Amino acid sequence: MKPTKYQLKVLRVWLRYYHSGYSFAQWFRGYWKVLLIMLILLACAIFLIFAGAPAFGWGYLGFFVGTVLRDITYFRLGRRNWPLMLDVVNWDRVQQLVDAHDKPVTTK
Repeated sequence: MKPTKYQLKVLRVWLRYYHSGYSFAQWFRGYWKVLLIMLILLACAIFLIFAGAPAFGWGYLGFFVGTVLRDITYFRLGRRNWPLMLDVVNWDRVQQLVDAHDKPVTTK
């Protein structure tokens, strides 16, 4: 089986969770770019609310709150299901797949 780039990325994240634990800090580390975009959206929403376009601002603010609540729910569900993943997944096989497709580092 040749996993896609996205599948390898997911396997690497799962391995990181397996070795370090599934915590909020680990989750935040993996999604900080998305959260940065969300903070920019929040800043735009606040600006629009006070700059004369409150309808758009409140719309963006609602989008922001909904997205944050969705992400918190995903984290909580993942945390709840993590013990099951630890028992079901063959972690040696996951490590083999990642190692087989990682490019070796060459030094000069």
